[in-house]
Amino acid sequence: MKTFKQMLNEAAKVASYKVGKSKVQLEKKGSKIVAKIDGTELDVFSNEKEARQAVSDYMELMSK
Repeated sequence: MKTFKQMLNEAAKVASYKVGKSKVQLEKKGSKIVAKIDGTELDVFSNEKEARQAVSDYMELMSK
């Protein structure tokens, strides 16, 4: 049986996907979206669209 804290953590996840070999997680904290790549926090954004764009830009720069 899941605890209340586990359910809150699952509810905070907005999206989870892979870009290449890296795992990307978008989590909601208050009214902001936190972007994490392989568990490392990238930045805090005001909406999901900006977070997804920033992650794709970051991954593009790191692949060069």
